[in-house]
Amino acid sequence: FCPLGDWKRALELLDGMHRARIEPNVISFSAAISACAKGRQWQMALKLLDEMRGRGTRPNVISFNAAMSACAKGGQWEKALELLEHMTTDGSGVSPNVISFTTAISACARSGEWEEAIRLLEEMEHTHGVAPNTHTYSSAISACEKGGQWEKALQLLDMMRAKGVRPNVVTFSSAISACNKGGRWEAALGLLNEMYRMGVPANSFTFSAAINACSKGGKWERAVKLLKEMNVSGIEPDEQCFRAVISACEKKTTTASLPDSHLQAGRNMAQLGALISACPMGGEWERAVHLLDQLDKRGIGSESVSFGTAIDLLEEYSRHQEADRVYAEAKARGLLRGFWQANGTLDLHDASEGLGRVILRELLSDLQTRKKHNTADILVITGRGRRSAGGRPVLQKSMRQFLSRVSGPSISEVSGNDGRFLLKRVDIDDWIKRVTEETGGIA
Repeated sequence: FCPLGDWKRALELLDGMHRARIEPNVISFSAAISACAKGRQWQMALKLLDEMRGRGTRPNVISFNAAMSACAKGGQWEKALELLEHMTTDGSGVSPNVISFTTAISACARSGEWEEAIRLLEEMEHTHGVAPNTHTYSSAISACEKGGQWEKALQLLDMMRAKGVRPNVVTFSSAISACNKGGRWEAALGLLNEMYRMGVPANSFTFSAAINACSKGGKWERAVKLLKEMNVSGIEPDEQCFRAVISACEKKTTTASLPDSHLQAGRNMAQLGALISACPMGGEWERAVHLLDQLDKRGIGSESVSFGTAIDLLEEYSRHQEADRVYAEAKARGLLRGFWQANGTLDLHDASEGLGRVILRELLSDLQTRKKHNTADILVITGRGRRSAGGRPVLQKSMRQFLSRVSGPSISEVSGNDGRFLLKRVDIDDWIKRVTEETGGIA
């Protein structure tokens, strides 16, 4: 009749039939009403339904369903129910089918009329003998979700399982969202796990609802895990997902494993960890840093901590090139400086483990390319861990391990001070010669 949803064109064609004295039939009217439904023109859809009856054209179930769909999309749930009532009680000769009831329930769902939705669900089967399908149950569960009735939503989910009706992604997503609104994060995750077991793929709405549920429950670790699962599934987290994780992280401070200079930034570490772990490879660390900077403006952390935390997390996820880029950007902004002293000493006292690796990696690169070249030995200070969380000498061991892992210059220990080591000039030169002869370069 006309392209779907082109309601103006549909009306023009219908009017053209009138002018040509061609009487539109039920198919013509139903197509025009359907076009109005897709164009969200519920008033015009009802006008056409009245017109076809006035012209003696008897509406069929498709006509009524299309008109109800228009009312549903227009937020007119009462009018949708009036049409259903007309079909069932006014002797129209049209028996409502599963689409009729599903459309009416969907109209109730859009307006949060969960009680009406459940009433229709019961009526369609018990009174009219019409069995609900997956879409019917999904619409009813959505109505409960919008009405804040998480228990009713789960009851309906149990009911459809008992009747052998298989839930789909919309069904589960609506139920998970209902649990989110009800503050039931355990139930939300249980439903998500059930989806996995049934082989029902989750979408962005599913994950967003589950992440929000974890956020409200303060379960930031689980929220972070869900962000990672989204990434693995190839689903890009939206801004709402990121902010939900940030909200969860703000409710919990984790400092036990942080270096001394970042003890006050436990929330930042958790927050940026969520963002970094969810960002796909390819440079979205800028987005993560930007979002964390927005938190800084609210008084959480500082710009230096934001960059330092970003480096730590990128290193943790083995994204070394991006960590190097963040460090370069921080230095360009005048941040994270002061590690090199005038006498050629590299003092890593205030560096985290991840930042320490990045600084050493830059040093090796500069030595290899002759950007940093002098005749002196290089003293590296890691400290003995007295100012670290728990008094553990983290850098003392990890910086030595890093240089060994990348086959860096040989280390010479400083007698009587295991919080320092030397990179002697002769060992640096031998290392440069060896690396030059090899094809692999620095790991």
